[in-house]
Amino acid sequence: MFPRCAVDEWGLISECRDQNTSGGGQRQTNLFRIFGEWRKALSDFESGIGNFLSHTLPTTLLFASESKAYIATEEDEKTTRLAIVNLASAWEALPKVQAEFHQQFGHLYSARTLEQLAIHEESNFRHLWPAAFAMHHERDVRIQNFGRVKEQEIVKLRMEFLRSIVVKIEEVLGAESVTIADSPWILDGERHLQVACNHQSVSSLAENAEGVILAIWHACRFKNWRSMEWQPLVVEWPKLAIVHTLDRKALMPACIRLSTMNLFATDDDFEPQQHHLLALPLDNEQFALSGISEVDNPLVERLITFQNAVIAFCFTVPRYLEILELCDNHDLSESDLERITPTYSKELTLVWQQAQNELELLLNALSAGGFQQISTLINRIQDISESLLFTVDPEENLSLTNDDFDEWMTNFTTEISKLNTLVTEMLSAMLISPPSV
Repeated sequence: MFPRCAVDEWGLISECRDQNTSGGGQRQTNLFRIFGEWRKALSDFESGIGNFLSHTLPTTLLFASESKAYIATEEDEKTTRLAIVNLASAWEALPKVQAEFHQQFGHLYSARTLEQLAIHEESNFRHLWPAAFAMHHERDVRIQNFGRVKEQEIVKLRMEFLRSIVVKIEEVLGAESVTIADSPWILDGERHLQVACNHQSVSSLAENAEGVILAIWHACRFKNWRSMEWQPLVVEWPKLAIVHTLDRKALMPACIRLSTMNLFATDDDFEPQQHHLLALPLDNEQFALSGISEVDNPLVERLITFQNAVIAFCFTVPRYLEILELCDNHDLSESDLERITPTYSKELTLVWQQAQNELELLLNALSAGGFQQISTLINRIQDISESLLFTVDPEENLSLTNDDFDEWMTNFTTEISKLNTLVTEMLSAMLISPPSV
């Protein structure tokens, strides 16, 4: 692909410049609206490729000079690093460019042509990356078939990475508890490494959730990585999609999504947080692509959806403290705080309403489900919900005071633990002797 300054392939610039009719402005707006995402994707890709190419000549000259006893300077090392940083940026941008090209111009070419183009583009990066990476980290290496050897090393790293994930999770869940899909799971247009973690009991789902995330983090450290050495893995799987199953069946169509880059780059003090444990719901069509079957019990999905809605609300409340700290750090007044909080209050109210709606749906489903001691269950759910979800007038936005926030934070850990315990008990009852719904 040529830089933008070299050619106006689609005539967008010249066409818009030459419009002299009264409708020219509207047509220009329509063109930019239609091709907006394509232009942005191409711009990101061009930026990375252009900057990479600008560093290739100095890097090549450095390689040649060092063979004649030249000693690289700090500036030389910066140049070689910028080369791989920009190549990595372009490589990461490639899938978006390809997707937008297919959407806007795919009808002009056969499916086979587009497939071959994608294979060729990805192959170029797989060949370029080992050489560029070596120019920064291994310029002193002199071996025959250098490129082929380094590409084989990347294939080996890929296999070791996948093996490490299986080994580390099995240390938590036991043998044969992990299944990794052969091909990427495409979610929202992005490639995910699908990791299915099977549990033998409902209690294991709750007790080992953090352990699985920590195991994956440790799996990413199966070797001492040099700067950006993990890049081919990040490009192949920008994210991990973790599905927890019970007896090989998912409790609902959902998965936990983790950034592969963050897993590789996070420091040694990593601790799983609540957002690492929250499974985001998927529509049935998306989840079907995983090939994982689901538990056939609507109450199970209803219960977990309620739990996730409450947790989402609990994620949002602590942002009040961030607002207070922001005001304190920048010496903002009470009036400034009053101008900032309405947006937060609106967002908080939306997640509160979602949690309240899910609570009502769950209680209705339980009432119709024929559980023993249903009144006791409903009372426990309502008590916990009243502690975690503020009492709010449905016609008004939820607004916090410092006293409200302090009281909520005091009870949060205990109440969220009660919720998780109750959910585990109810899931066990539903799955052992599911009521009719």
